[in-house]
Amino acid sequence: MNGFVASGPPPPAYERVIRRVYPHSLRFVTMFTALVGLLWGVSLGVQNLKYRNDDDETSKEKLFDILIAIFYFVIAVIEATAMLVCFLNRMPAGRLLLILAPLGVSMLFAAQVLAVVEHFVAKTDLITQCADSYLNDTVIDDLVNNSPVTLAEATSECTSSWDHQTVTVIAWLIVGTIIGHADEAATDGYVIPNAEEDEAWSRARAEGVTAHLTGGGASQKREGEV
Repeated sequence: MNGFVASGPPPPAYERVIRRVYPHSLRFVTMFTALVGLLWGVSLGVQNLKYRNDDDETSKEKLFDILIAIFYFVIAVIEATAMLVCFLNRMPAGRLLLILAPLGVSMLFAAQVLAVVEHFVAKTDLITQCADSYLNDTVIDDLVNNSPVTLAEATSECTSSWDHQTVTVIAWLIVGTIIGHADEAATDGYVIPNAEEDEAWSRARAEGVTAHLTGGGASQKREGEV
């Protein structure tokens, strides 16, 4: 089975595409993506907390850091819950994923949007901090000077660096959104019943052969196991 045994409407088009490309159970795929999401959420959450402890950061930047960290830790909790649900493989718990999956995508999108907003709102602070780190250096990228780098040179270089980072943060917003929706599609494909399979299982239940199909007794079927 691709998901839980339950009645319901046919799965959306993107779940049908996934099942056609990968016509096997998505349980372990969902567990793997949840594990990756858990590690990623914890890693980025901790990273943003470290940024917040940087003495050079302004109070405005620290606020963004703590908000982004919270979003990533929430994502980590959602992914950990998804792993537990997949491990239990029970229908009532599986329905919880239909709520958690879009919530996780929303959290990821919000974190990426905040990163973009911080990049523009804190532009002056970021460039100033970058320029200060270059002062008294004698090398700035491939340009070697015989005298210390001036504030104007450092500011010019850091402004150029900020421009390049703009592309990066926007790209991560797009990529993160795509990855989030792909993860949600895999999760929904695992939870939402396949209409054809559901019909076959309904006939099997009517004929009293579900114990043979599930490898267990009627009590397992009532508990919602695949």
